[in-house]
Amino acid sequence: MLWRDLSTQVRGDIDGCLKLRANGVSCISDKNWIEALGAPGVHEDINHSFIYRWLKPGKGDDSTFARHPDWFALIEPGSTNRSSAAICPSSKGAFEAVCSDIEAYLAEHPQATSVSLSPADTATFCRCPECEKAVAADPAHVPTALYIDFANRVSRRFAKLRPRLHFNVLSYWSTGNPPASVHCDPNVSVASALLWRNHGRPITSCERFSPNIEAWQRAADSFYYWDYYANFSDYIAPFPNWDIVAPSYKFYAEHKFRGGFAQTPNTPNTPLGDLNIYMINRLQWNPALDPDALASNYIENVYGPAAQAVRDFRDFTISCRDRQRWLWLGCYIRGTAHFLSADDCIRYFNLSKAVETKLARDPRRRLNGFRFPISAYELLLFRYNDVLAVATALKFKLPPREELWFELRRRWTDSGLGYGSDWAEREGPRRFVEAFLKEEPRSTPNPEYTRPVVEVPASDFNDNGAGASFVAGPDGGFARFTPEKSAAPVRVFMDTKGDCIAWTAPSNFPAAPYYCFAEMRVDARAANDNAAAYFGIYDRPLFNGLALVGGSEEIASMRVEREAGDLSWRLESLGRFPVKPGSKVYVMAGFVTPPGDTDVRRLLFVRPDILEGDVSEEGATSRHFGANRLGGDKGLCETLTDRFDRFRYLRVRAPGRAAFDVPKGVEGRFHVFARVRSSVREPLVFDAARFTIAGTGASDVPLGTARISGSAGELPWQLIWLGEFDITPGTRIALENTGADFTDWRDVALVKFDNP
Repeated sequence: MLWRDLSTQVRGDIDGCLKLRANGVSCISDKNWIEALGAPGVHEDINHSFIYRWLKPGKGDDSTFARHPDWFALIEPGSTNRSSAAICPSSKGAFEAVCSDIEAYLAEHPQATSVSLSPADTATFCRCPECEKAVAADPAHVPTALYIDFANRVSRRFAKLRPRLHFNVLSYWSTGNPPASVHCDPNVSVASALLWRNHGRPITSCERFSPNIEAWQRAADSFYYWDYYANFSDYIAPFPNWDIVAPSYKFYAEHKFRGGFAQTPNTPNTPLGDLNIYMINRLQWNPALDPDALASNYIENVYGPAAQAVRDFRDFTISCRDRQRWLWLGCYIRGTAHFLSADDCIRYFNLSKAVETKLARDPRRRLNGFRFPISAYELLLFRYNDVLAVATALKFKLPPREELWFELRRRWTDSGLGYGSDWAEREGPRRFVEAFLKEEPRSTPNPEYTRPVVEVPASDFNDNGAGASFVAGPDGGFARFTPEKSAAPVRVFMDTKGDCIAWTAPSNFPAAPYYCFAEMRVDARAANDNAAAYFGIYDRPLFNGLALVGGSEEIASMRVEREAGDLSWRLESLGRFPVKPGSKVYVMAGFVTPPGDTDVRRLLFVRPDILEGDVSEEGATSRHFGANRLGGDKGLCETLTDRFDRFRYLRVRAPGRAAFDVPKGVEGRFHVFARVRSSVREPLVFDAARFTIAGTGASDVPLGTARISGSAGELPWQLIWLGEFDITPGTRIALENTGADFTDWRDVALVKFDNP
């Protein structure tokens, strides 16, 4: 790749840049070294340039915004309200002013080879008659058409004066989707920045990513990436993203990206943050390198005698993440309760301290060891009341809160380059710590379930978007939204105000972990739609019982996969997540190929032991069968044990088969669930393996089938619903590995929900 940059480019270390063949200049000010790195000829100017650099609105009565409001975005058609956060690309005055600003910039920077022409960090775009007309004329109906046209006109203005100068448009937020009828001029490039995705999974696992890039490559000829490998709300919070880097750079290379820029933590205190910096630099230079060998080389050489302890820490944290396929890790998160239990917090701390212990007497590596547990000290402070409840049982000596707080400050001061924790370092959030230290700590109480299963019918949904309606029926009715009937001029991804069916848990809802289900049907319009709809949870993180400043954040987001023509009601299984008063459980519209009607009949919240053991009580009956009851083809199946959680599972290698036969004494109508995962080599494989449920009659006609999907670069467990069937002794649940290298099968649960 021609341009190889990071926001922390080896933190300004010239030797590091040379060693890793990095030629970015984000953190380097020495002009001689910039020349030595070869940066001037390749460095790309990509940033939110409108408003921040070109056409600055200013403030006061004599500001540009006050004197020329027509240069800025009209907020609503027919109104007179203008926004200083965006320009009006149709305004001739705005065009001339931006060109004048660029001329002045080039006079001061004659070495510049590129110029950014990108909107500010906002969703606002101009709705004046001219801009509305241009958006409506483009078949994609996206405001991006305005900015590509603007960039083309600017590039033509400077073509004779600076023929080698090119211009970059950042594909982000208001410009996230490409136009269908406007093509970039030869000297106009596009930089793709997909911020809103699951940062615990490879970017190629995002169903919006590849279609977006393929559409952009029909609209432009030159591409760069702007990528993200940091949790911007808290640089040092647990954030297992070390295994998602390589698939991104393989994709960028295969799709002829010319290079790019990655935002990484602006502190050396992020656990293994420097590993990602190393990996990104090496893969930018040669995306074909073996990522496992690269990671092993880095850990072995940087951590020496603590290398195995570092691997244990890394593998454990990834294992916690991969317990749930639909776990969401955004890059603005502060909570950890959705993927780390109190037990996990203790183990995370012990594994971190083991690294420090092994490096304490190594003069070259002592500082690496000293920094390594900073994240763990913060985690114990953040989850102190949770850990207090289990520390005695686990024989863990929990440090006093004052000691945790002292060690945090001592270690980030020693590191020299900043702590980078938004909630603990800034004045407002720090008040939570100070208030907590003044109160007696209180162990988090055990969850109290009032019922084994809580049903929320559609008639009780209390937080629907404007596009949702209730359809009455003899079975109680259902909630519905239809994206194609939306009145919004531009469709918005995850539109909570429009195409959204949602229920927010009331104040009397018992806070506890639940398996969460939505009974729904979707009129998918794509043959094999990887995201016909979305099912997930927004929640507000707690700091020892105190709600942190700021809004809710996603903790779970499921891609609801459907085939075109499949209009059956299905029980979609999100997984096991904490739900408490104020949690928002939602179903939203698919985005790549908007579906027709999306209907939700009810939500179910199931006590965990019902799906993890044998239960017989009013409201629910269940039978659970582990891997010891599963059998399969000899030579292609073997029973393995999870390294950290110690459960057993059956690995079925291609083209193997495995089966479970219902034993004597189990009979009745049951919902059938299985916990599985599939290892595949391509992104978004729709049909990696398949279950078949067959009766015991002579005809052996299948009662039903269920797919298992997967995506390259990830191997998380998922609980899937196979259907509801009349089960008798001898009923066979069979697994066939159809398209995966292997599929792991952990257990089977047969469940009767008596009260819903």
